[in-house]
Amino acid sequence: MIYEADECILVSFFIFTAMKKIRIYHIPAFIEKIIVVVSFLLVAIGSFSENFGISALLEDILIVGGFVLLLLYQSRVWWFKNYVEWNKKQIYLKLGAGKGIKLKFATLNSCILQKELLLIKLKNGETISISIKEYNRSEVQKLQLLFMENIIDKL
Repeated sequence: MIYEADECILVSFFIFTAMKKIRIYHIPAFIEKIIVVVSFLLVAIGSFSENFGISALLEDILIVGGFVLLLLYQSRVWWFKNYVEWNKKQIYLKLGAGKGIKLKFATLNSCILQKELLLIKLKNGETISISIKEYNRSEVQKLQLLFMENIIDKL
């Protein structure tokens, strides 16, 4: 089958736009600690409101607010399909609709980018392979660079 020039451009446009984007977020460890502490304080103040002279309605709002804050923060992994979150100690990968993988950088040995696979080798000899054929190549390269920078820092 012979394609005209316009058809080739159209076909390559659809192939290019079909590539999935990976959302990469750097979340410092102190943010998680702040959210946990604020949630704990809201629940504690709401629970022991008799000591502070708080009304029953405000007590309920504080308790529910503390739990909702924690729930929203922990549910962020279900908001996106292709999601990577990292801090200086660990990385959480959720590529596709399946469940995610949490890896500590201290346990990683190397990261190899192949044509359709991202191979992550652990220090215990185990290898994790992630299919990357449906993802934007520049996003996968950013992910590999992120792995390599943090693996080198932990050596």
